[in-house]
Amino acid sequence: MPENEIDHINGIRNDNRICNLREATKSENAQNQRKAPSHNKSTGLIGASFDKRYKKFESKIHINGKSKFLGYFKTAIEAHNAYLTEKRLIHPFGTI
Repeated sequence: MPENEIDHINGIRNDNRICNLREATKSENAQNQRKAPSHNKSTGLIGASFDKRYKKFESKIHINGKSKFLGYFKTAIEAHNAYLTEKRLIHPFGTI
């Protein structure tokens, strides 16, 4: 039995082929997130949300349980792209 969690490499939870499964820590498993959290109603894009105070879209990413601010952007897509760029640098376990 694995000591940690089981991660679905392609992000499809019911694809339980052995070649699609890997052992992962909780942190590594979270790096493979592909959709925005359900509480993100402002954009529906992972890593991008609307800041009502500044009337701009902001981008954040989590590293070791801490939130890292990536900046404010004119569009949700720009904020999302900033997230994806940073994700590729700091989350090696993710596949996006």
